[in-house]
Amino acid sequence: MIPLSFAQRRLWFLGRFGDVGSAYNMPFVIRLKGVLDESALAAAVADVVGQAADRAGDFRR
Repeated sequence: MIPLSFAQRRLWFLGRFGDVGSAYNMPFVIRLKGVLDESALAAAVADVVGQAADRAGDFRR
């Protein structure tokens, strides 16, 4: 198991004992115009998903 980073430990602590609030969840919408490069979009989404999987911690209690 990979140890948690300081930020992950902080989020775990706040989620368990405090109030995380809405600061970590900021939904928004952006309207873009133009031609969509589907392969670039797919690559960007795959990159974000890969980074999230790399940074995911183990929050077992």
